[in-house]
Amino acid sequence: MASSGDKSEKPTAGKLRKARQKGDIPRSKDLTMAVGLLASFFTLATFLPYYRLLIGESFAAVGTMAKDLDNPNVLNQFLLLNLWVLLRFIATLIPIPLACIIASLVPGGWIFTPSKLKPDFKKLSPISGVKRMFSASHYTEVGKMMLKCATILAVVYTMVHDQMDSLLHLQRLYLYQAIGQGFGIFHHVVSYFIAVIVIFALLDVPLSKFMFTKKMRMTKQEVKEEYKNNDGNPQIKGRIRQLQRQMAMGQISRTVPEADVIITNPTHYAVALKYDPQKAEAPYIVAKGIDDVALWIREVGATHKVEVVEFPPLARAVYYTTRVNQQIPAQLFRAIAHVLTYVMQLKSWREGRAEQKPRLNRHIDIPQEVLKANGEQ
Repeated sequence: MASSGDKSEKPTAGKLRKARQKGDIPRSKDLTMAVGLLASFFTLATFLPYYRLLIGESFAAVGTMAKDLDNPNVLNQFLLLNLWVLLRFIATLIPIPLACIIASLVPGGWIFTPSKLKPDFKKLSPISGVKRMFSASHYTEVGKMMLKCATILAVVYTMVHDQMDSLLHLQRLYLYQAIGQGFGIFHHVVSYFIAVIVIFALLDVPLSKFMFTKKMRMTKQEVKEEYKNNDGNPQIKGRIRQLQRQMAMGQISRTVPEADVIITNPTHYAVALKYDPQKAEAPYIVAKGIDDVALWIREVGATHKVEVVEFPPLARAVYYTTRVNQQIPAQLFRAIAHVLTYVMQLKSWREGRAEQKPRLNRHIDIPQEVLKANGEQ
C-alpha cells in the first residue's frame, strides 16, 4: 500500500503551470539533434552546385588579382569580393538553426524564462553534482547515450564493412572519379547514420514527456494542500464561474429553441418553459438564469422566434421553485396555463386565424407560499 509520502499522483494543472513559469518543461535533445542533422544534410545537398559556384568565384578572384594584391585598392576589392562570397554562403545555412529552434519547441512549446538566464551557483555545488549523478534521470541519460553510441557504431561499422571493396577500389581510379564515388559512399553512410538518429529522436520525444511527468508527480498530501489553497484563490474561483457560465450558455443554446415560451422579469430573470404531454404531465423548465444568463436566454429565444412574456412575479416564482428539467409545482399550474394559452392565441392572431390580438391578464393570483419561497410578500 502506497504511503502518503509516495509520489503516486499525477501532477495537477497548478503544479505544471508553476513549473512552466520557471522554464521547467519537457525537451528532447535527440529531436533537436536529428532535425539539425537532417537540415544540414538537405541544405548542403541542395546548395552544393551553388557552393561550387561560390568557390569558383573566389578562385577566379585569386587568379585575376594575385599579381596586383600589393595595390591597396585591389586588395580591398579582393577582400570585399570574398566577404560577399562568405555572406552568401552563410545565408544558405540559415535554415539549419531555424529548424533546430523549431524542433526544440515541439515537446514543450515556446516559453521565455528570464530566470533561466541567471547564474545558478547551486549547480556548482559538489553535493548537488553527486545527487545528480545518482539520480534516475542521470542513469536514463547515460543508458540512452550508451545505446545510441552502440547502435551508431554498429550501423557505421556494418556500412563501412559492406563498402570496403568499393573503398579499396577508389585507389585505382582517377582523382575526379575517386572523389565522385567516395562522395557517393559517404552519402550512403551518412544517410543511414541520420536515419538511426531520427529513430532515436522519435522515441525520445514520448520518453522525455514521460520522464517529465514522472518528475512532476505529487504525493497525496501535496495534491490535498494545492486544492485547499486553490479554494480561496479568487482567480481560480473566477475561472470556475466562467467555465460554469460557458457550459450553461452552451446548454441554453441547445434547449431554448425547443421552448414554448420564455417568461422574464423582464431583465434580471428568465425561465424557458415547454409543455410536451408525451414527456411530462405538466410544463417543465428547459433553461433558466439571472442577469447575463437571462439576457442570453432572451437572445437565443429571439433568434429562434420563441415568444417572450414579461411577467415578473411569475418569472421569479418559477425560477426559485423549479429546477431545470423539473415540472412546475402544482401551485403555478393555473398561471402557467394562462400564459401558454395566451401564447397560442397570439400565434393564431399572427397567422391570421384570429381577428383580435389577445391580451395577457397580469392579475392572476400567485399563491403566497410560492411568493415567500423567493422572498416576496
